[in-house]
Amino acid sequence: MPRRAGEGSCVLAVVLSCAMPSKQPWRLEESHLASSNLTHIQGIVEAAETLPNVVLILHTFCSRDQPHPIVVDVVCNHGYTWVKVIARKPEALHLVYSGQGQFGDRSITEQAERYVTCAKEFPLNFTSPQVTFLFARGVTRLLKQTLLDAGISVEGSVFELTESSTVSHVDEEEIPSASEWMKSQALASPMQKVNLDVTALIALISNLCHGRCHFVFQEAVLTSQAEEERIKPVLPDMQNFLKGKEMLVCQSALESLQSILATVGGPTETQRASDLLRRVIVVDDAPSPKANDLKKSAKINHRAQIIFGTGDTLQAVTLSANAGFIRAAANQGVHFAAYVHAARALTEQKEHTAKAIDVLKS
Repeated sequence: MPRRAGEGSCVLAVVLSCAMPSKQPWRLEESHLASSNLTHIQGIVEAAETLPNVVLILHTFCSRDQPHPIVVDVVCNHGYTWVKVIARKPEALHLVYSGQGQFGDRSITEQAERYVTCAKEFPLNFTSPQVTFLFARGVTRLLKQTLLDAGISVEGSVFELTESSTVSHVDEEEIPSASEWMKSQALASPMQKVNLDVTALIALISNLCHGRCHFVFQEAVLTSQAEEERIKPVLPDMQNFLKGKEMLVCQSALESLQSILATVGGPTETQRASDLLRRVIVVDDAPSPKANDLKKSAKINHRAQIIFGTGDTLQAVTLSANAGFIRAAANQGVHFAAYVHAARALTEQKEHTAKAIDVLKS
């Protein structure tokens, strides 16, 4: 399971304690910073505090094609950006880059290639994360351009290497305290296509989600959903997610919706379904191989395989309340791009046997 930001913070604390001088009692001195990883750790802490929407800290990613895993210092921007903090002096970095480093020094260009390759193996909603190298002490212009050419986003002060192998500052591009550079490339949601599961279609048309949630139903599950809806309505979040996106519905999802409507749908819900279906694109079932290869279980059924698999084939994020299928597939090592919403049922037919709640009291 991915390590969340909180868990990464614990790892960071352990790394920090290991980097501290071992003398007891000890007092932090400037020499300690030069002989330890504290500068690097400080850079990670500052990045984690200032970058937007941090989801992971010090997370290890294992690549299929590389013998050693890579460690991403900060995963932010809802997971769409991987940040590697580099705290070495720009002079030392440039010497290694130009082939004049000491034996054992790791080539930063080779690191860049490894990070970019690995990022392609971990797409988020069909988009590879953007790898960013954040230079805490700055970077030379030539090295920055080389990294940009390799597909790396580069942040930090830029220096020019002089004839005496020292560096001189050439611009005012400082490390942004408020992560303005990240805000300019932040991706709220890069995907433009959404695959609607049956659960999503039902939620979008249910009376429960259109103001008719002040009931105590004879069915406990409907009463529970009504209580949830009164506290946190489902539609605002779903509509915000769907805004500006192309909505797809596969044939199996459509047929399932029509069957459910014919059985338990009310006239108003049926009309909403008709209106909704005029705004979607109905596509043929086209489940991907990884969906078809899933082993059947209590949570993995044929219909879900078709619906999620079709979204996978079309590179569309599936909007669904079927979290059980998503978890069960993940337990088999298969991951689907999905946005999970709270479950809602069709309730219009059940209202005549339900007890209305005084809105003022509820």
